[in-house]
Amino acid sequence: MLPLAYRYERPAIAREADLTRVIRQLLRELKRQVVANVSTSVSVDYDDTADGQSIIAMAKLPSLVLTGPTLRQNRFYSANEPHYDVVGTLTGLQAVRRKPPLTVDLVFGLTVASSRTAELFNLMGSVATFLNRNRWLELPRDPSVPDRGTVRWELEADGDFRTQLASRDDLRVFTCGFVVRGFDGSTAGRAPTETLAPQEPTATSTPVVPPKAPSPAPAGPGRGLRGGLDSHWKP
Repeated sequence: MLPLAYRYERPAIAREADLTRVIRQLLRELKRQVVANVSTSVSVDYDDTADGQSIIAMAKLPSLVLTGPTLRQNRFYSANEPHYDVVGTLTGLQAVRRKPPLTVDLVFGLTVASSRTAELFNLMGSVATFLNRNRWLELPRDPSVPDRGTVRWELEADGDFRTQLASRDDLRVFTCGFVVRGFDGSTAGRAPTETLAPQEPTATSTPVVPPKAPSPAPAGPGRGLRGGLDSHWKP
């Protein structure tokens, strides 16, 4: 590098969405654990043929294509209550009340193709092992602030494995699906499971305590307290 040379740093125009980070992490893990040739789906508008089939050819085999996600609402992991963020202002730290986020499941599809039947079956076993081994998808809560810890979502298979061994192009294919549960679209909100780094108090910081929720009414005769997961999850 030249002594008087300098480089430009690309500015961050917008904050990267958490959904984009989730998809990128899935692609990385599939490349690392299953097969190197992994990509997302391509629009059929780029089909070069005139046969009306709307098919996109794969440049290299074997290949794995990630499709989706399809969003469906998840009531099980939904917070259903506001949460508070501590932000810095000119007058000091303040607690900002935010609405409950929309919690959804991210449903993805996988399409794996190969020119050999034995290789396709081996890839089917690798995908099944991947879904069985990786029960959680974990990401940093905020990439720019490592001290904020990590957040993770439940990952599990969704549906059956379907194979197609006969085609006009001598291509063997199988499809399957999986789901990422409890995604709320913002790692600032509550997630199904979170790991926070320990925070050390500072002499100049002033603790801000958000308002407490009202205590539940005592149970009367013949009436039990509400149980279930509500007693274990805390905002």
